[in-house]
Amino acid sequence: MSNGTPLRIRRSITDLQDDYTKGNKKPLEDVMRAWKGIKDLPPDNPRSFFMLGGYHGEPFRGAGWGNSSYWGGYCNHGNVLFPTWHRVYLLKLEEALRSIPGCADVSLPFWDETSDDSLKSGIPWALTQETFVLDGQTIANPLRSFVFTANINDNISGDDPDYSKPKGYETVRYPLSGLVGASDIAKTKAHNAQFPDYATNVQLLNLNVIAWLTSVIVVNGKVIPTHVQKKYQDCLNAPNFTVFSNTTSAAQWNENLATGAEPVTSEERSFLKQHPDFAVRATGTMFGHTVETQFPLGLGLAALAISRGSLFPPNDSSGLEIEMSKPPAQIVVVGAGHWRGEGMALVEAIK
Repeated sequence: MSNGTPLRIRRSITDLQDDYTKGNKKPLEDVMRAWKGIKDLPPDNPRSFFMLGGYHGEPFRGAGWGNSSYWGGYCNHGNVLFPTWHRVYLLKLEEALRSIPGCADVSLPFWDETSDDSLKSGIPWALTQETFVLDGQTIANPLRSFVFTANINDNISGDDPDYSKPKGYETVRYPLSGLVGASDIAKTKAHNAQFPDYATNVQLLNLNVIAWLTSVIVVNGKVIPTHVQKKYQDCLNAPNFTVFSNTTSAAQWNENLATGAEPVTSEERSFLKQHPDFAVRATGTMFGHTVETQFPLGLGLAALAISRGSLFPPNDSSGLEIEMSKPPAQIVVVGAGHWRGEGMALVEAIK
């Protein structure tokens, strides 16, 4: 580089794992040492994981603190600053890791969710293994969870569920619930009691990740691939940075296209054109774009339509939305285009 600073190389976490199992343990050990270091720092230390994590979300002290119309964090979602803000954020995290003694050369590893190994096995073991041997001592794996070093209070008015966490709370992953607010803790304890074995829980987590990346759904005998892996890859072919940067800007881009121009949702429309018998309903056309509530709104409308035995009428002049002559037994709900509430679900009648 022109200023003489050595170029940082960020390696795949699976490469570090491979080196470790082959005897070159130092690269992964240094990553673990660095993460343990910033997690052990006092919560008011600007390089502590508690403070750095708080820039992205809880304890919600950014713009809009306590305002129910804004989520309260500092990070940018739903606008063109999404990629660049998070790049700087990761750089600050990496600098904190390098501040730990003996870790001056540590770089943030990455996990390629689209790799063949991810599609077959799920999450790398370095992120799920319960313990790790560092400097001859067995420690809790620093990449697996975080024990809160201070209380956090969910001060967003009307927020449900309550995301408050006490000092000493340890983060959890699927299939466990991490909701420990006053209104949720009893249900969380009952739910988590169903999953007492950690190794089994890791298997369930990995199966869930693999399904998310590779699974298909079947509707009326037709196989519909979810293609989450392909969506990751397709985003690299976005026509410009605005469309690439975030799904909200991509939706705005489509709205502003000249007549006859190709929208960035053309792949989805191409699929639907191959299935003209599907009775599509665009909830955004009828109700507007409700951000994180868009997907649960779709679930509610699907359940209502199945219980009533009919869809709400078409509201689209393009001909994409058609009438449905018989009562729906299955409805696929797709939520995409918002930074919260994305997903795909099959709602069907129980006989």
